Amino acid sequence: GVEFSTLGPLFRNVNLSAGALLGASLLESETPQEIGGTFTSTDRNTDRSGRAGLTWTPNSLINFNIQGALRRGVLNRPSTIFGIGSAGDTTVAETVSTDAGNVNTSLRFNSPWGGTFSATARASDTQIIYDVETSRNNINRSKNMQLQAQDKILGAEVSWNFQNGVSESDFTQRQDGYVQSQWNRNMELRTNRRLNRRTTTNLRGAISLNSRRFKDFRPSSPSSFPPADQDLFRTSGAAGIDYRPWTKFTTGLEGQVDLNRSINLTSTTSINNTDQTGYRVIWTWTANPLPIWTVTQNNSAGANQIAYPFAPDRDQLSFIYGL
Repeated sequence: GVEFSTLGPLFRNVNLSAGALLGASLLESETPQEIGGTFTSTDRNTDRSGRAGLTWTPNSLINFNIQGALRRGVLNRPSTIFGIGSAGDTTVAETVSTDAGNVNTSLRFNSPWGGTFSATARASDTQIIYDVETSRNNINRSKNMQLQAQDKILGAEVSWNFQNGVSESDFTQRQDGYVQSQWNRNMELRTNRRLNRRTTTNLRGAISLNSRRFKDFRPSSPSSFPPADQDLFRTSGAAGIDYRPWTKFTTGLEGQVDLNRSINLTSTTSINNTDQTGYRVIWTWTANPLPIWTVTQNNSAGANQIAYPFAPDRDQLSFIYGL
């Protein structure tokens, strides 16, 4: 293999790095069979990979980075089962090809007033193909993006996070195979503020949507049915307060509410749609009577409700208490 990187900035605060690897291996194995005979395998593997990266830091406020990698590999695995008596030997040749690549990029900005903002993105493509055992094929493509920000607003520490990703997986070579597409979107907001030297408040909220779609279904029999398209919606919120009257004792109270909504989009499966709502109140306290002795207690009370919009007779309600 060969590795390369610049020890310092190449030009205008730009750093470069690169590397390449070429490898080959041979593995021979022989294993007795329970039914008699011997299983012999000779694996020949070749692997080529390369990577490159660039970092640019024009000043103390901005940092930009981009990296990419490629990998190509081939595994040849002829296998032989030696027969017993008049039974002849059987040889099965398997070839596994691997093609993978990814690109990652990030940008970070530090404001002169103490806030930060960052953006990252990633794209990847992986294909593992079997010539004989095609049901083991793994083909996946994905793209992801993330935005983050953090700052102090009106005396409160505020952080915000947003993620968006798409992926596609090809399972068409499997029994009852299909192509699955998935979208994930998630946003989260957190804030905490110190009211005085003894009291701190915090708030947090999150919302997400996961969508799954299926296409190119290949039934193995007339009774086979494709998976149902589905959306999963989640949202949650919490508010809490922490109080520390003296150094050896701390107590806190928090309330939480969350909703999980499962939506099956086909008419044949929508009867299983559910809305799950949870409510919870948590009171905790911690005491340190001695340097080697800590006492903690968690007390909680909550309720969970499961509603079936198209089958209300299946609705459920439960209460949970904990000490």
